[in-house]
Amino acid sequence: MAPGGSTAESGASRATRRLIINADDFGFSEGVSRGIMEAHIAGGVTSASMMVNTPGFDAAARLAARTPSLDLGLHLNLTVGPPVAPADRVSSLLDLERGEFVSLGVLVRRALGGQLRPEHVAAECAAQLDRLRSAGITPSHIDSHRHVHALPGVLTAVASAAIEAGVRIVRAPLEPLAINSFQLPALVTKALILGAWLSGEHARAIDGRFIRVDHFRGISLQGISDFAAGLRKTIEALPAGTTELMVHPGHADPELRALDGYADARERELEVLLSGELPRVARDAGVSLISFAEL
Repeated sequence: MAPGGSTAESGASRATRRLIINADDFGFSEGVSRGIMEAHIAGGVTSASMMVNTPGFDAAARLAARTPSLDLGLHLNLTVGPPVAPADRVSSLLDLERGEFVSLGVLVRRALGGQLRPEHVAAECAAQLDRLRSAGITPSHIDSHRHVHALPGVLTAVASAAIEAGVRIVRAPLEPLAINSFQLPALVTKALILGAWLSGEHARAIDGRFIRVDHFRGISLQGISDFAAGLRKTIEALPAGTTELMVHPGHADPELRALDGYADARERELEVLLSGELPRVARDAGVSLISFAEL
C-alpha cells in the first residue's frame, strides 16, 4: 500500500484494467494504412506503429495528418526494403549486393552470432525516427517488425536511440507461453522472444529507463480461424494493470502481398475491428481503452 493510501484505494488500483490496442504496420502499404485508420475511427484501434521505409509511408503520413487522434509510434523495420540511414553506416544489417536489409532468418543468425554492430542498429533506428518526425509525427513508442528489437545486440542499441530521441516506451513482447500454447508457431515465437528478452543485456537496457506497460498480448491471435472469439476471450481475461494488445488489420492490396505473407488474415482482423464489437466487449468487461499517449 502506498504511503497515505487506504486499503480500499489500493485494491481498486490493483483491479484497474486498461487496454492499448496497437495496430502494427501502418505505412506498410496503402491498403494496410487505410484499414488501420478505418479501424481507429470505428473504435477498434487506439494506437498504431508506423513503418517509414515501405511503399505506403507517404500515404500513411497524409492519413495521419488528417486524423491526429491516432497516436503513432515507430515500427522499426530491419528486414524489409532499403535502409533509411546511409548503407555504409548500417552495413551489418544489409545484403550489400542488393543494398537492402537481410531476411529475418539471416538477421536472427547474425544477431545470435554476434555479427550485428550495435552502432549500426542505433544509426538506423535514429534515421527512422527522424523520418517519422520529418512527416510531422512525434512518436510515443517504439516496437519492431517481427519483434527484431528483442534480438541480442539490437535492444540495447534501440533503447539508446529511443532515450536520445525522447521516446520513453519500448514494447516488451512477452506474451505468456500458456496462452493458446497449442499453436506451435506462436509458442516458438514466444519462447525465442522470452529467451532473448530475459538475458542480462535486455534487463540493463530496459529496466528503470522506460515507462512500464504491464502486459502484452497478440502473438497468439495472429492467423487464428476465429479472431473475434480469440479477441473477446483475451479482453475478458486481461489481468489488472495496463496491457498492450497487438493487432494487424488492413486491406490486403497487391503492394502488401508482394512484401508479406500475412495478407488475408489482415482482412479478417479488420472485419472484426470495424464491427464495433471490441469497444462493447471492453466496456462490458470493465476495461478502459487508452492510447500510449495517455500513459
